[in-house]
Amino acid sequence: MPLPKGVAVVPAIPDNPDVYSSKHLTRTKKFPSLKKLILDPEGVSSHGQTWRHELEHNAESVFWLLLYWAMVVQPKLSAKGLPNEYVDSAAWAEISGDAEKRNALVSSLAQGFLSRVTHSFFKPLQPLIENLAAFLVVDRH
Repeated sequence: MPLPKGVAVVPAIPDNPDVYSSKHLTRTKKFPSLKKLILDPEGVSSHGQTWRHELEHNAESVFWLLLYWAMVVQPKLSAKGLPNEYVDSAAWAEISGDAEKRNALVSSLAQGFLSRVTHSFFKPLQPLIENLAAFLVVDRH
């Protein structure tokens, strides 16, 4: 069932492994584990009127690089006996379109509406892509 317009589900943040927590105390305090959240972006405040580069913007860059790679990479068909497949043309139009189209792509991915953004060989990446998109939906900027 689709969410109301503008509402986003942010995936849960799992507990940090003990080995990581023991070496990065400051980070584990700053980013504690959380249950799944349902947010209305209108209720999310920005940290002021002035935009500034933050860690989450680097994560967004990683998302776009991963998504682009997953859309264009093709496995060796002869070695795996896989069919030749193409990415959904609507998804390609959105990733290569303007900001409004890219925002629509992120929203669709976050809500699990797009299933053919990669070759079927890379289907295991779909949950990761959808979870990362869910984080982008609530970007404060």
